[in-house]
Amino acid sequence: MEKKLLLAVPLPSNKKFIKVARELHDDGQQHLRVLIQLEGKAQITNQRLFNLQHLPFSRSFHPNIQTARSFSDVKAYVEKNGDYTDWGEFQIDGRSSRNGPLNLAEVYAEALNAGIEWWLEANFIVNGTTLPEVNNNKYVLRTDIDRPVSLILEGPSRTGKKIWARSLGLHNYICGHMDFNANTFRNDVMYNVIDDVAP
Repeated sequence: MEKKLLLAVPLPSNKKFIKVARELHDDGQQHLRVLIQLEGKAQITNQRLFNLQHLPFSRSFHPNIQTARSFSDVKAYVEKNGDYTDWGEFQIDGRSSRNGPLNLAEVYAEALNAGIEWWLEANFIVNGTTLPEVNNNKYVLRTDIDRPVSLILEGPSRTGKKIWARSLGLHNYICGHMDFNANTFRNDVMYNVIDDVAP
């Protein structure tokens, strides 16, 4: 019931995941724990937005709303009694209030959950330029699918670029200088990884 009410609440950002747990206190009072994940950040100023109305008794309930530092920690807390229901797909977070700084896997998880709108906002609005129109046509039929494709990864050292590139399949690894001799270069690979080669 509460999940349906929460799905109907109009929010400034799309809902990605909702988990509702019901807890019964010793005095018989019902207590709800809720996790709502939204697409991107949202600023909510209406303090009564999530008020719930208990129709048989005409009672109104005002929630204690907090921003989650770690969605994974909040999800575990909501699930602790086992009486819960959820909707949508949980968004893995890269932050954990217990585990300190982000590790590489957490950074990747955060990037995977972030949509293109978040990336554009972080890279354009912060730098003072306007946000370009986002094309939501993510799947385009290509006629030149057999054409070789290049992907250039640039970034700080020790962030996992080379490890990721080398993990995708059979490849040539060229480091430092272009060496195409038969001992180091093969033609039966899927792709080439070229690392630290001067332009």
